[in-house]
Amino acid sequence: MTQTLPAVLLNGNNAEVLHYLEPLSCHGDNIESLLSYLSRYPDVHRFCPDAGNYRYFLWYTGDTVFAYGVGMSDVCLRFADTETALAAEHARASWRFDGVSWFSFRYDCEQLQDLAGLAYDCAKSRVITK
Repeated sequence: MTQTLPAVLLNGNNAEVLHYLEPLSCHGDNIESLLSYLSRYPDVHRFCPDAGNYRYFLWYTGDTVFAYGVGMSDVCLRFADTETALAAEHARASWRFDGVSWFSFRYDCEQLQDLAGLAYDCAKSRVITK
């Protein structure tokens, strides 16, 4: 059953990333570690439009998406420009959506939990919003 995107996410901070994610799918294995780790934050919410059909999976705090899972092995995290050097050390790829930096990591990256915590901190402090 398809779920409706939370209205709080429909803003300029997320427009490009949400458009990008719309047709994508996500294998369940690559999000397990983030599901476990990010569940410890009471203000982090998760969303998947259709888990039964393996659609993309994202996490957000407030009105800002800061992580998502896609494909067979990738999780992607959003960082403030001040944190991109650290993220780049471990990333497989990087790009910009909505004027901010995103980095892709293998789901089994040893530093993934630390990097996810940093991405959360950036989103929480709103240093990555336009």
